[in-house]
Amino acid sequence: MRVFITVLLCAGALHAQGGGQVQFRDWHAPAATQKPKVSCESLRALTSYDISIISATTIAATADVPEHCRVSLMIPPEINIEVNMPTVWNGRFYMFGNGGFAGESFQVPGRIRNRALGLKAGFAVAATDQGHSAAKEPSATFARNRQELLDYGFRSLHLTAETAKMLLRTYYGDAPSKSYFDGCSQGAHLCRTLSHRL
Repeated sequence: MRVFITVLLCAGALHAQGGGQVQFRDWHAPAATQKPKVSCESLRALTSYDISIISATTIAATADVPEHCRVSLMIPPEINIEVNMPTVWNGRFYMFGNGGFAGESFQVPGRIRNRALGLKAGFAVAATDQGHSAAKEPSATFARNRQELLDYGFRSLHLTAETAKMLLRTYYGDAPSKSYFDGCSQGAHLCRTLSHRL
């Protein structure tokens, strides 16, 4: 019976494996909001043996998203991460997963949509490719590489959450009050939306 229920839960969420289940329309930002303590560009100085900051750029506001700082970084050997931090922050952190076997570009429409929804609601937003590129290694062919398999299965989500929270502490001078992870199927290695401290 338990297996049957799990299958039903997973089947119902297959259309949004990489996230998108959080209902930001129901979120009302608090009156007190936080602003950056340092410049976006200064975050490049955080490059170390453990992380490589590829870029830290202030993105101007548009009709779809508020002004925010976008940090692109890599954790060796190949875990790519993107963290977007609004200039006016509600103190909360939202991270969403990949669909299927992961490896999605940060510029695919679904990921752009999830990022925009979070930023509009005042959340800092993070995502990862889970350590490989689906364009270069389609389906599960990346699994022939043991390190990519380990990054996909164990390291990438944890390291993305920890690194994003380090960036938040540096940028805003404070840790998030609450953290949310949104994903299903292999986007989260489980089938439900989590709303708790990561």
